[in-house]
Amino acid sequence: MYRTAKGMLTRLLAAAGVARASSLERERRRAAEVRSAERARANREIGVANNRVTQLTDRLRATQERLAAEQAESGALRQAVAALRGTEAAMARRPEALRRLKLAQLAIAAKSARRAGITRAAARRAAHLASISADYADATARWRRGDAPFEIGRVAVARLQWSVPAGAADARSRRILQHAELPLDDLAAVREFAVGGVMLDVGAHVGGAAIPRVLLGDCARVQAAEPDSAAYLCLVGNTLDNGCEGRVLPQRLAIAGSAGPGTVRRAGGGVEEVPFVTVDAWMTRLRMRPRTIRFVRVALQDWNMDLDRGAVLLLKHRHVVWQIEIPSDVMQASGPKVRRTCERLAAHFTHVQPLGGVLHEPRPASEAVEIAGAGGGFLLFNMHGDAR
Repeated sequence: MYRTAKGMLTRLLAAAGVARASSLERERRRAAEVRSAERARANREIGVANNRVTQLTDRLRATQERLAAEQAESGALRQAVAALRGTEAAMARRPEALRRLKLAQLAIAAKSARRAGITRAAARRAAHLASISADYADATARWRRGDAPFEIGRVAVARLQWSVPAGAADARSRRILQHAELPLDDLAAVREFAVGGVMLDVGAHVGGAAIPRVLLGDCARVQAAEPDSAAYLCLVGNTLDNGCEGRVLPQRLAIAGSAGPGTVRRAGGGVEEVPFVTVDAWMTRLRMRPRTIRFVRVALQDWNMDLDRGAVLLLKHRHVVWQIEIPSDVMQASGPKVRRTCERLAAHFTHVQPLGGVLHEPRPASEAVEIAGAGGGFLLFNMHGDAR
């Protein structure tokens, strides 16, 4: 019995020991599994963190590269802006430099013209004009006698002596008398389009455009028409005083769309009667062939808004460049008429070039009305086709 109880106790103790050992083993395995799972999770977290670090590093590198590129671009942009500002400054100085150059050229040309005197051909042309135009003969004689029926203002510009009716209130007279200015910007622009041949100056005033163009060699001679008697006398006097006799040929006419007697408003006030002649009739009277004419300048006034209707023959010749000058007072008083005139004239040309600024790419002639509406002068010309 003792042995039986002892055996049972031994078995019980053995069973208990085995149970403890088994429990400890399971706990060790669970602990190992937990540690393994924690290491795996930690490794995954480390991998995720490494990926994030890699992504952040890549983003940082891309940002650095972008910033470097932007800095380089910014530097190039600053250089471009500096260069642009330098170009703008140079362009702003260019018109003034061109004016000084033109004034210097005019001074030299004026001195040479006085030194050379009138040529035989010019003397013949002046004598012929005096024989067919009583106004020209009378104005020449009166000027040489110093017999002017009104007060004359005088100013010297580039060694040229300019006489202007002192009582004239128009903008062209004020520019010459008060500011000693000539339309040099327009002269420089026109030179890019028309050089040589004969110029027709419709509304020549006192010769501010005609005389410099002749002296600078931009045209061979000028047929000038001016209806205002005071401006006409000064125009004749300026041609004599500046060595342009026989090269600038003034006639006291109003060039319009129809012929006959008419009246024009004087710059100093009031009206006066003057012959109205069409462009084509004027050319016939002067025995001028259209192919010799290279340039036509028109100062629009209320009495010559329809001059295109009397220039049918000349407008067929595509080599002739026309300059349309629109005084500000005329635009204010007759804006709709000016636009209609410009629209009709533009129909005979392919392109228009605005004046009064930097020359850009020529625009379609249909835009002449828009340019006129903005109060600017312009050139009309053809860019394709031969003269007919």
